[in-house]
Amino acid sequence: MSRSSSLGGAETSTSSIGAQQQEANRAPITLSESSLLIIALVRIFVGYLWFQQLFWKLPPTFGGLHTFVVREVKGTFLPGYGAIVQNVFLSHFGLLGTFTFIAELLVALSLMLGIFSRAGALLATILALQLYVGLSNTGMVLDLRYAGPARARVASLASRPASWY
Repeated sequence: MSRSSSLGGAETSTSSIGAQQQEANRAPITLSESSLLIIALVRIFVGYLWFQQLFWKLPPTFGGLHTFVVREVKGTFLPGYGAIVQNVFLSHFGLLGTFTFIAELLVALSLMLGIFSRAGALLATILALQLYVGLSNTGMVLDLRYAGPARARVASLASRPASWY
């Protein structure tokens, strides 16, 4: 049952208007090539930032990582998080350092190469949130490498995967 109205001899079905609106809502968003290029450059830049951060925590000693993990024990705003870091992560620091290095390497490679970039963006967001939770009350300023690209990571999660850029 469709209701129709007559305006100046033209009939318009309300059900067909509703169907057209639903189809318009489902239409994919297409970006211009320049927009895709900008998104790709931002993704590559964020991946490079993660890649450059690997060099101060290289295996087997994981250099500066230990200092930051110790700061997380005292600088968290979540109750109990410091105890977990101290009793679990610091007691198995070699394993933590290995997993951290591999996770950050995967983030850097996925974002720079565009392979599994959504998964890399999700992992980067989780790592950045962990840094925020652990280091927010230490008095350290979380600089561009962690705070700034968070929006780009979320945007990368929301964007469609594309293998060519």
